[in-house]
Amino acid sequence: EEFYKTYVQAGEVLTITNPMTVKKELGQTGGKYENTAYQIDFGMAYVTETVVNNVPKIEPKKDVVIDHLSKESLDGKEIKLNQTFNYKLVGSLIPKDRSEQLFEYKFSDDYDETHDEYQGVYQVFATVDFETSDGQKFKAGDELTKYTSQVVDKEKGKVDISFDDAFLKSILETSAFQAEVYLQMTRIQAGTVENTYRHTVNGVEVVSNTVVTHTPEEVKPEQPKKEEPKQEEPKEEVSKVELPNTGMSRSNNLALLGMAMGTIALALSMRKKKE
Repeated sequence: EEFYKTYVQAGEVLTITNPMTVKKELGQTGGKYENTAYQIDFGMAYVTETVVNNVPKIEPKKDVVIDHLSKESLDGKEIKLNQTFNYKLVGSLIPKDRSEQLFEYKFSDDYDETHDEYQGVYQVFATVDFETSDGQKFKAGDELTKYTSQVVDKEKGKVDISFDDAFLKSILETSAFQAEVYLQMTRIQAGTVENTYRHTVNGVEVVSNTVVTHTPEEVKPEQPKKEEPKQEEPKEEVSKVELPNTGMSRSNNLALLGMAMGTIALALSMRKKKE
């Protein structure tokens, strides 16, 4: 009776708010869910209209590029040792005319710190046009880095990039929204490297595809071999072989002496004849 007098006779309208949370599975697949309410007053049943809620599919994508200006994918390709490159983290497309306000849009990358070095350099860009409640109009390609913050753990190889809560809530529900992140890395060790990231939208976390890159061992140039100086072998002195003295030399001398004496004797005899 008191309820009847307070609310029915007075014509009061009662509004019941029943908070709901979208299940993770539906966020991963996308889809819609319907809801109908029933009201019973004093034995009379009334049915409300059916509302339809559309849940976008959270579908993050991962890629590898040289920088944010490069369109060539390096997924499955070679990255040189000590080369600088970027992991490209593409967030989910949040459609316009949604029933829920954005309050979380996060990128979490667990990179391989043994192969890749991250020095905290990153950039964030819009991939669609959107508008905020304060009248700002953003175009696809506009940089949004200043509306984000990061938390880095270099020892574990983890980096989280999150949009500021106030900025997300300022995005009009009549605007679509999507952003992408570029993490600048340097390859510091050879090998095959796999990388995946986790994307969270309003409490629903989804894992991206996995990218793979390869880095060969650095080929070290062969050092020219030093030629050792050749040691010259000592030459053996050939000893002069003296021929044996056979007596011929003495005989020859005697013969010459005899001839000389003979000549002198002949000359003396001829001189005597002339006289």
